[in-house]
Amino acid sequence: MTAIEMRRITTGPTLLVEAAEALALEFFANDPSSMPGGYDDLAGRGEPDRITKSDVVAINTTIRARSPLGVWDPLISSEAAQERLVAIDSTIGSHEEDDRHWASAHPNIWRGDSDPRAGSRRDS
Repeated sequence: MTAIEMRRITTGPTLLVEAAEALALEFFANDPSSMPGGYDDLAGRGEPDRITKSDVVAINTTIRARSPLGVWDPLISSEAAQERLVAIDSTIGSHEEDDRHWASAHPNIWRGDSDPRAGSRRDS
């Protein structure tokens, strides 16, 4: 069984998710976001080298995120930000790579408290 520990970016106790694989399998098998018309179905249909308002609407609608469009405006409207996103090496899968390796490969993406190295994984 795999347990995942996540340190919160701000304050509060560390979150421990036990039986993480079972939780993930249950989610991906039964959550509406994984079904036809859900996020997984919509992903990759937009502009591949940009984040657009349509992407945010898809996230908010199909995976029940509550991300106001306004907070995305600086990213959506900034060519420099869009260029940084395009520069991310697409051969590195963030779910397949060690957090430190991914962060090292993308030093301009993670800064400060949002650094992915803040959490850890452990097998039990």
